[in-house]
Amino acid sequence: DDPELARIRNLRLNQIRKEQIALQVKQRAGYGQLTEIVQDEFLPKITKEPRCVVHFYHNDFHRCSIMDHHLQIIAARHPECLFLKVNAEKAPFFCEKLNIMVLPTVIGFFEGKTNPNQRQIGFTDLKPATDERGNPKGEDEWPTSELEEKMGLIGVIDYVKQATEEELRKFGLLEKSSISASRRAVVRG
Repeated sequence: DDPELARIRNLRLNQIRKEQIALQVKQRAGYGQLTEIVQDEFLPKITKEPRCVVHFYHNDFHRCSIMDHHLQIIAARHPECLFLKVNAEKAPFFCEKLNIMVLPTVIGFFEGKTNPNQRQIGFTDLKPATDERGNPKGEDEWPTSELEEKMGLIGVIDYVKQATEEELRKFGLLEKSSISASRRAVVRG
């Protein structure tokens, strides 16, 4: 019944509505998904967007399909950035201008501009996934978070690294021990 609380609530609801409408507009423009474009669409797309990720791929390269899989996951998590892919065979001009020698190559663009440290070339610097013993599964298997973190460091997506168990325990967000309280009671007997 408080008019001030009702006013604050209405302001927040209006803000949420505006954010939802803006998200829907972005989704219609291709945000939140990995969209394939052709060479003629490349410059108009990347120059009008504040942040853009472009995957240069080849249909016959297995690693390019692996990169596509990870980029689709990241695109869905980060609607603040436009994710595109370009067939390198059909865009030789841009491959030459951007000095793309290895596929897959993923490049981050800011209003159409990039520099050499804003790219992921192949799977270099991506730590492989490990099994329950900590052994690497294979060089072609790596967690999506590896690529997501690299894009976050570049600044092309808004990324916050997940806290480790050790960090959570340090700040009292997890119990000090992995043994539950009920198990400790049984052990103490």
